[in-house]
Amino acid sequence: MALYLRIFLAFWLVILLTLSAVIFLNRQLQQDQDMAAETSQRVQRFADGMGARAQAVLDRAGPTALARWAQADQQRQRRMQLLIIDEQGSEILEKRVPARVRSGVREWRSGQAPPASWGPWAQEITHPQHGRFLVLLVPPSRPLLVRLVGPLGPWGLLGLAAVISGIACLLLARSVTRPVTELRRVGQALGRGRLHERVGEDLALRGDELGDLGRDFNQMAARLERLVGGHRQLLRDVSHELRSPLTRLQMALALAGRAETADDRQRHLLRIEQEIQRLDELIDQILDFSRIRDQSKLARQPIDLVALLGELVESIRLEADARSVQIDLRAPAPFSVPAHREWLWRALENVLRNAVRHSPSGGKIEIKLEKVGGTSEISIMDQGPGVADDQLEAIFEPFVRLSAERSESGAGGGVGLAIAKAAAEHHGGSIRAENRPHGGLLVRLTLPA
Repeated sequence: MALYLRIFLAFWLVILLTLSAVIFLNRQLQQDQDMAAETSQRVQRFADGMGARAQAVLDRAGPTALARWAQADQQRQRRMQLLIIDEQGSEILEKRVPARVRSGVREWRSGQAPPASWGPWAQEITHPQHGRFLVLLVPPSRPLLVRLVGPLGPWGLLGLAAVISGIACLLLARSVTRPVTELRRVGQALGRGRLHERVGEDLALRGDELGDLGRDFNQMAARLERLVGGHRQLLRDVSHELRSPLTRLQMALALAGRAETADDRQRHLLRIEQEIQRLDELIDQILDFSRIRDQSKLARQPIDLVALLGELVESIRLEADARSVQIDLRAPAPFSVPAHREWLWRALENVLRNAVRHSPSGGKIEIKLEKVGGTSEISIMDQGPGVADDQLEAIFEPFVRLSAERSESGAGGGVGLAIAKAAAEHHGGSIRAENRPHGGLLVRLTLPA
């Protein structure tokens, strides 16, 4: 339910409840007034001669007969209560004396006359032998709601309306402020570094704008946790990847320092040069990956994919020939896509170099370009060992280790495929991998045409 609709319904609920309460209270007040008038008339009729009748029964047969008389009259007076109280303050039929007449009974027991406000409803009878008795007619009590609000008049109605509207507004305020409080709590937890905190299901499952905000907040928190976790993992991986060539450099330097001949020293210096080159390439890849992830938008221009793939194949053919790997490009007539040439080149180059690196000697790599609906698909297929099915998505993460655990001994990778994934996503496309039925890996890069 939309928040506007919730507030709208709460507003009208307050109005309806208030009107209903006022109407109900007015009816109760009117019924109470009519009943009080009717009761007063009946009491007046019954009170006339009540004392004389009770006195006659007491004089004739004593308190026992007086109790029977009171009980018989009580059955006739259904809406009124007839009490006969002795000098000890006890009702002769052991009835409970209402609280509203107890103070008057205490005054009568102390020797005073019944309160004047009781009028003919209370009469005293006496007997030389049996003592004093108070014959009392007690009308039915007024309804609780009438007793509470009725005497207040218009102010009572106003107070009732204030109570009803206050309760409704309290419920509405809690419905709005509780989600805000929950969001504040989770926001403070995220600020303190507890990135696993999420808003509760009570908020996330709401069907209004606050529920949408809660779900978006959870998605943001999950994304933030993944980003921070990814940065931490990237830092650990970069540290590990840089440590390996640095360790080899230190070993080569130590060996060069202990070399006994010029040839041995030259061989170790050549090894040092190779390690420095690998280290330089690794740092370039890390910087490229960081740069493309930080870019929010790429400047695009029409790029001829067929020509771009042709140039790419020629630039890598020397490396492929050195490994006796054949590259076969199948593409239709030239067509263009809006893209950033440098990053698209790097994405395709990294995928193709990865295929050459893992292809067996004498193997073949197939590159196929085709249009599928409103997209352009570039498929690069090799004949290598492939990848475990549960690692097909992980290979596009930086420095992924294709082992059971990401440990120091795990097989380390670079960031080439991670750069390819980032470039594809920045172009509004996607990249995925799958194992070929007869062996090898298929990497498919999809770009919007």
